[in-house]
Amino acid sequence: MRADRQLTTVRVDRVACTGHGVCRALAPREVPLDEWGYPVPSQVAIEAAAADALVRLCPAAALLRTRADRG
Repeated sequence: MRADRQLTTVRVDRVACTGHGVCRALAPREVPLDEWGYPVPSQVAIEAAAADALVRLCPAAALLRTRADRG
């Protein structure tokens, strides 16, 4: 990953998550799933544009942007 790209931390609300797997489909390298289809770990650092898509497209609204870092 290039150093000039901005990274954002996305947190999974484990209570709200229903295991649809949309996050995995959009970011397979950053969002591994457990054996039940839930994201592991509960927090990932991802490029800002990809984070926007993850949060916007999550059918359970279980993903939240928490902060931005420089990567």
